[in-house]
Amino acid sequence: AEDLNGTQSSFPWKTAPHVSLMGLLVILNIATIYYFNVVNKSGVIWRNGDTVHYVLHLDRMVTGIAVFFREHLPVAVMRLMTWSVLVTEAFIMMLILAPEGRRITRPLAMVLMTGLHGSFGIMMRLGPFSWFMICWSFLFPQPVHWEILNRWYSKRSRKWTVVYDRRSALAFFLCRLFARLDHCERLRFEASDEAVQAPALVTIRDVETSEERVDRAALEEIFRVLPAGRFLWPLSRVVTFGLIGIYLDYVVRHREVVARSLGLDLRVREPLMTDESSPVVKRLAQVRAGAREFVVAWFFLCAASQVINENKATPAFLKHTQPWLMQATIGYPRMYQGWGMFAPNPISDDGSVSIEAITIDGRHVDPFTGQEPDLDLSDARGLGLGQIRQDYWNRIRFDRNKVFRQGLKEYLLRWHEETGRAEDELVAFDVYWLRDQCPLPGQTKPYKHEKIAILTYRKPGYRPPPGKPPLPPEPKVESAGN
Repeated sequence: AEDLNGTQSSFPWKTAPHVSLMGLLVILNIATIYYFNVVNKSGVIWRNGDTVHYVLHLDRMVTGIAVFFREHLPVAVMRLMTWSVLVTEAFIMMLILAPEGRRITRPLAMVLMTGLHGSFGIMMRLGPFSWFMICWSFLFPQPVHWEILNRWYSKRSRKWTVVYDRRSALAFFLCRLFARLDHCERLRFEASDEAVQAPALVTIRDVETSEERVDRAALEEIFRVLPAGRFLWPLSRVVTFGLIGIYLDYVVRHREVVARSLGLDLRVREPLMTDESSPVVKRLAQVRAGAREFVVAWFFLCAASQVINENKATPAFLKHTQPWLMQATIGYPRMYQGWGMFAPNPISDDGSVSIEAITIDGRHVDPFTGQEPDLDLSDARGLGLGQIRQDYWNRIRFDRNKVFRQGLKEYLLRWHEETGRAEDELVAFDVYWLRDQCPLPGQTKPYKHEKIAILTYRKPGYRPPPGKPPLPPEPKVESAGN
């Protein structure tokens, strides 16, 4: 019990925080993202405030919520939203780098990042980008913020004395777990009286009122006073469909069975090594820390070089040729640093791939939707494409990616194997890049619709059965972009 009560004070990080160059560099990298996302957006569409209008009309990227807003928001509001994005991104960068007042600036940066990227995430299909940026903001809290949170949480939770069954290995194991999680120091531990023959697994007693809880009720209260426990306990009931109470009852009633299944016992084991490390171990720890910081510094140098080379706003005289080792360091983990979403101007033309295929039984179908081909984007209200699908379609159209169209062709030829239906065999298909211009500000209808064939196929020697029309002629394959 004495060791359990001293657990929190024994943690080195309570008084000696971990220090690494990585802490500084990650914060600088996040600030760099926002800096270049502001300075790279130098186009006339951004200056005129029309970016939100164009982005909301990119049917291949937007969600249903974005479609609703584009149909109801006035132009003036969209322009205000466009300029507010630039102001917010610039403000976030300054808040992150502010040398003073971080007790206020860092939480404010977290709030702005959550609002900004949360809006992006629900309006556009950008994959994990928006949510990752929100998660990165949790690097900002300072020790003072955790102290404030600790005090706030402690004022609203009770202090308990935990009396555990000294004869139960499971009870001691649970108390070790509770002691390590009890960062708010709401628990104090005592062993049960030796004279009691059949004590409860765990009994808790309120320090102020002496109110007692036993076993299942005690475990529930302990869970609630642990950090975030009062919020996680209701969630645990939902996740387990209300069965967590039954699990706790089983643990209490079959404590010995559970202890044996976990390999628990009360034998005292000698420590594998003393607390005092040898000079060699200390020296190796220093060498390891030095090597770690050297690797971090190298990654910083590579990232800084990539920031200079990849962003349009950096002066030309700063751009340089990277050595092969630096290129490999950046390329293998894809540590690219080009920050400029919709820069210098947003995309003003919308486009996606649609496939007109003919099955062996004469049906016209788009294998990627399972429905009849839709070769007109002008009436679209969001295409419902995921981030991977939309990016694949956007890239497969480029001439530089022609080599990858062979894989698309092979997939389509095997489509009937994917569906398991022989009648789904494709005897002809035409892959089109559909493109139109987003409506001008103040308008709602796209214009200049184009249909460009980028891949075609006709089954050699195929003749339609009697009564079926012949296969249509192959369209001319053209370039849909470089």
